[in-house]
Amino acid sequence: MIQHLANALYIEQTIRDAAGYLATRGVDATAMRFPPVLAGKDSAPFRSLGKYLPPHLFTETIYFPITDIESPTTLVGFDARYLGDDPSRLRYRKFKTESTQFLLYYSHPLQEIPPDTPLIVPEGIVDAETIRPFGFPVVSALTAMHSFKFLCFLKAISNNIYFGYDSDKAGISAIKSIESNLQISSEFAACFKTLNFRGKDLNDSYLRYGRDYLFNILQSQLF
Repeated sequence: MIQHLANALYIEQTIRDAAGYLATRGVDATAMRFPPVLAGKDSAPFRSLGKYLPPHLFTETIYFPITDIESPTTLVGFDARYLGDDPSRLRYRKFKTESTQFLLYYSHPLQEIPPDTPLIVPEGIVDAETIRPFGFPVVSALTAMHSFKFLCFLKAISNNIYFGYDSDKAGISAIKSIESNLQISSEFAACFKTLNFRGKDLNDSYLRYGRDYLFNILQSQLF
């Protein structure tokens, strides 16, 4: 299904539309590792996907190509965000080739990140792309974001990990689960910290308070 979806999505117009939407969020899509696409209201390109899911699920949606821990350079799915007005549609949806895949998004080649470099871990792709231009490496888990496996994965990359999860109920719950998992040892726990910022998430903080505010917040807490 993933390759069928990719073939239906990747035309010049959908890539352009995605870049336009992300520009309204302060994100420069032209510099992203994997270009996003934004599908229009026409369901015709998705009719071949009817054997998987109803075609209307794919329209009016922005798609971010994603990888996983086991295949970090291979397209394994899409993180999709519905932008239309139909209240019956799920706002967020993930399409992946295998149900057990650990979906991952990252901004820098993982093997090139020095072990003592601050690594920022936001919840989603838009948040990751909001802070990528500041130069900090970013890794975002799109599934199992508070699992012990993810913590070990992060620890293998950096000794300075900073979570910038959303300030909503789900984000707070995820941080609490992470704190519980960190009790394995004080040395392990010392590598993980939580960022403090105003706004419901990092992108909201950027839009409401400005680039300088967010950059200064990161600088003051990371160094």
